[in-house]
This record gives sequence, structure tokens and C-alpha cells, in this order.
Amino acid sequence: MDYNIDRRNDLENKIIDFNSKEFIDIMSIYQCAMNILFSKINEIKTVINEKKGYEVVKCVTHRMKSTHSIIEKLVQKHLAPTYGNLIKNIRDVSGIRIVCNFEEDIFIIKNILSKIDGINIVDEKDYINNPKPSGYRAYHLIVEIPLDDTLNVTVEIQIRTVLMDYWSEIEHQVKYKKNIKLSPSDSYKLTMCASAINFFSGQMEKIYRKNKRLLGH
Repeated sequence: MDYNIDRRNDLENKIIDFNSKEFIDIMSIYQCAMNILFSKINEIKTVINEKKGYEVVKCVTHRMKSTHSIIEKLVQKHLAPTYGNLIKNIRDVSGIRIVCNFEEDIFIIKNILSKIDGINIVDEKDYINNPKPSGYRAYHLIVEIPLDDTLNVTVEIQIRTVLMDYWSEIEHQVKYKKNIKLSPSDSYKLTMCASAINFFSGQMEKIYRKNKRLLGH
């Protein structure tokens, strides 16, 4: 590509202008990396679902971080809103979400992704075995996608079950979209809902796996 993030030292300390060509060009690079990864994962989805004989991957979605979310994250990290800080410190500018039916499938998918050429895992967070205090559960990966010999671009992958995704979407709507500060009581209820979802999800998975074995699948 003719636009190389690593070589644009003149942008290092420049304040982000969301209407500038520089910002649009940088976002297009993240978009390109995300699209490449999205295509790879959809190919995996087709193959693994056919191989396993059930819907391991239910759906795959992608998104670009909004300008508001970019600024918000830089503020949370106590960083100036410069291009340099955006590129170096925000690794989820683009993201992909993989939703599956069962918790066991999360690790099947993660292991498959770790073996694919052109996907380099640089960080991972296991919120399945180590949930956040809020009750949030998922598996997060930060991967690098090479766009040319000198440019690797990070993309975040979140892997969740359907029920984890449901809980997360509701929590996000309640806590972030409306700028509401939850009461301790409501925060506790959300955490308890996450625990209940985790329990019922585990029971449903056990029933499914048991009967699948009895059918010889």
C-alpha cells in the first residue's frame, strides 16, 4: 500500500482531525485488514460447520470503532488525541465478533484461528474462565494482519456464545448507550443474571452433548 502508518512520523504528535484525509486513510487501512480477516473467518465458518456436523459458528459480524469511542478510549487511557496514540494504543479500532452456540466451541474456534497463516495472535484475554467483575464473559484476541511487507494492522476478535452475546448487548445498552450510572442493586442484578445465564448455558450444553453422543454423532 502507498500509505504506510509506520512511516508517517509527521503525524505522530498531530491532533486527530476526524474530517481529514489522513484520518480517512488510516481508517481505510483498518477497514482493509478487517475485511481480509472477516473473509477468512467466514471461510472457516463454512468448513468447520460442515466438518463438525452442527453450527459451531452461528454468525460473524464486524464493526469499525466510532470517532466518539476512539476519543473516549484515549481519554480513559489518559492519552492525548493524537494519531500516534491512536495507532500505538488502540488495538480494537476494527473488530470482529464470532458468535457460537456453546462455550466449548469458543475454544475450538480460538485454536483454529491460532493455526491460520496470515493471522498472528499478539494478545488474548480469557474472560470465560476469568469473567470481569460485571459478569461479562467472552474470549478476546488481538491479531495482526499483514497488508504488505512492512505493515501489520491489529484487529480485535471477540468470541462469545449466543447467551453471552445477549447479556453483553443488554448490559452495553443499559450502562453505556444511555450514560446511566447503575445503582449498586442493579449492577448486582446484572452480575447475577450473568451467573444464571452461565449456569443454564452449561446445562443446555451438557444435554446437547450427551444426546449427540447417544445418536452416534
